[in-house]
Amino acid sequence: MKRVLSLIMAVMFALSMITVSTAENAPFRGIVTRSVLEDFTVTAENGTTLSFNTGDGSIAPTVGTVVEVHYDGNPGEALVVKGIDTVQDADVRTETGIITDITGNTFIVATDTGLMLTFVTGTGEEISGKAAELAKGQKVKVIYSEVNAIVTVNLVIGVEVLETATQKVVKEAEKEEIPVNKTLTGTVTALSSSKITIKTSKGKKWTFKRTKKSKVRGKYSLDVGAKVTITYDGYASQHPLAKRIKVRSAAPAPGPTMKKISGVVEYFGGMAIGLKGKNFSADVAYAKHTGKGYHGEGTEVTITYYTENGRNYATKINWKG
Repeated sequence: MKRVLSLIMAVMFALSMITVSTAENAPFRGIVTRSVLEDFTVTAENGTTLSFNTGDGSIAPTVGTVVEVHYDGNPGEALVVKGIDTVQDADVRTETGIITDITGNTFIVATDTGLMLTFVTGTGEEISGKAAELAKGQKVKVIYSEVNAIVTVNLVIGVEVLETATQKVVKEAEKEEIPVNKTLTGTVTALSSSKITIKTSKGKKWTFKRTKKSKVRGKYSLDVGAKVTITYDGYASQHPLAKRIKVRSAAPAPGPTMKKISGVVEYFGGMAIGLKGKNFSADVAYAKHTGKGYHGEGTEVTITYYTENGRNYATKINWKG
């Protein structure tokens, strides 16, 4: 695996287009696609790739990090780093599962949680464990950086081979090809007659198809905000049909609608505040006070409040002075 697939270049972060100048050595901005000790490679949005050496023995930035590199030298020569500005840190993650396919610089893993994830390798990832090369059927732990652009690209940082591609592991991989009655639990974030999207406790969102065959169970109503467990066949990343939707808890009741009003204080005392010429007053028992103005009559304020049973309740009063 000698270079990163052109796929990475098509889905790169929205980075500024750069022009390599042999005269001025403009900073080179892009994403780290290779990192080995003090050597690293950066690929820009327009596909230009440059390799660098930190020059002082310090460890190079992690794969997936968006950087701006200041350097000496011209393309084709040894480029020595003068400084590295981190634009965005790498989102480092770990998944364990079985390799089901390898094509060029990509491989697919059926994870222990029933997902099918595609990973892209560069030239600097470390392969350790029970094998020095990747093969279909191996059980692996993949350390990677998730790069979000038009689509998500999982750039590999390292792979630990936990089990070699024995017959037993191959059979397990084949079994994972047709997962049945998988489940995911999360909070409903979007709902329609044809789709349902949930967000898990890990912050990941999954969207499932919903038809008349999707059976809704539980004593609570299926609404946005409700906690549900979805049973499905296949892989969640491929938006399968939600076979069963068990509503585990109801959506929380909506909070009060907050409003704001500004004016000059007519009276303030006891448990209430009123504004001149606004025909407005509010309970201030639980209001938060901010600002440096005088807390009293004649001060200009902005009040954040809500109305309940015909009465206004202030939650915040900003005293402007």
